[in-house]
Amino acid sequence: MGWPQLTIISFAAIGVGINAAKHGHQREGKHSLWIALVVVAAEMYVLHAGGFFG
Repeated sequence: MGWPQLTIISFAAIGVGINAAKHGHQREGKHSLWIALVVVAAEMYVLHAGGFFG
């Protein structure tokens, strides 16, 4: 695994961490850890399917 893959994983982890810290707090709507996890999982799937990790 190279630096691009590690960068994507790091950004995803940071995004989930931010959403976890703000889970349930007011925004325009509410922050949701569960939505963030679904979005990250979808991004990882697309990157994997496209050969980014292979």
